[in-house]
Amino acid sequence: SMLGVHAGWRGKGVGSVLLDVANKKRDETKAKGLALIVEDANEGARKLYERKGYAVRSKRPMGRVPGGTHGSDWLLMVKE
Repeated sequence: SMLGVHAGWRGKGVGSVLLDVANKKRDETKAKGLALIVEDANEGARKLYERKGYAVRSKRPMGRVPGGTHGSDWLLMVKE
C-alpha cells in the first residue's frame, strides 16, 4: 500500500496522525514491525519518521526520470 500527504497539508500533523494509526493497527494485529520507503532528500519526512521510532535499514539508488525526484537514494526505514 502507498499513501502520502498532499503538499498543502504537510507540516500540519497529518503525517503524524497517519503514522499513529499505522502503529495502532500494528499493535492490533500483533505485526512484528512497520516499514516505509522515503527519498533521501526528503529531510522533513525523514525527521518525522525518526521521531516516530523508524530507523534506516538499507538504501537503494534511485533511477533517473526526467522531471522526477531530487534525491539519489531510496531509504528503507523500519520500526520494530
